[in-house]
Amino acid sequence: MHSIYSICICGGGSLAQVLAAVLGSNRQLSVRLLTRKPASWQNNIDINYRNIALLKGKLQLVSGKPAEAVAGADMILMATPSHAYVELFEQIKPFISPTAIVGTLTAVGGFEWIAHEHKGIIFGMQRAPYVCRTEEYGKTVLVTGV
Repeated sequence: MHSIYSICICGGGSLAQVLAAVLGSNRQLSVRLLTRKPASWQNNIDINYRNIALLKGKLQLVSGKPAEAVAGADMILMATPSHAYVELFEQIKPFISPTAIVGTLTAVGGFEWIAHEHKGIIFGMQRAPYVCRTEEYGKTVLVTGV
């Protein structure tokens, strides 16, 4: 039996929705979401890929509280604009496990300087991995390119 890997996605936009569905479709992952609008989210997120395919993902937890969503996560993915990095990192910092991997999906704006206090692994992707837009907030997202 494999252990379940826990991921916390921070954000509430289209990219966070795609990540929630893609990662939440893998039964080996426990996916949590930290968002400012938790009441607007469902625990099941759908991706509509070019109107030809549908992928469904499940969230274990949707919360506006960093202590609930971040604590104990093996990986934290920040799916937010770069102007939100400092405030978000300050909010989640007390709850990040020392062994957690912390990353952002749009690594601009000095993310490595903001996250330097975290002694574990940090990473950043150059570009967002999906071209997407929200169809129904917290429920369905349209992906037009990968």
